[in-house]
Amino acid sequence: MKAVWVPLCAGVLAALTVMSAQAAELTRAQVRAEFNDYKAVGYDFSEDGYPQSAVDAGQKVAALRAQRAADAAKVATQPVAGQASQ
Repeated sequence: MKAVWVPLCAGVLAALTVMSAQAAELTRAQVRAEFNDYKAVGYDFSEDGYPQSAVDAGQKVAALRAQRAADAAKVATQPVAGQASQ
């Protein structure tokens, strides 16, 4: 019976993800970036430890994005080599 439920649940989840992405008007590239962020923090998209593992991964993704934003802000405020400081 479990062999039937896992593919069924995965299919429903995929359909809901597509509908959620469409409702949020995310592009395919944005959905892929979201997926890659979750994979980057080690989330394995399984039922093991769900929902806590998903919550933990969401917090890690938020921290990852905050770090990226901080790094981008730091780069944006650095003067370009060869330009005089004003």
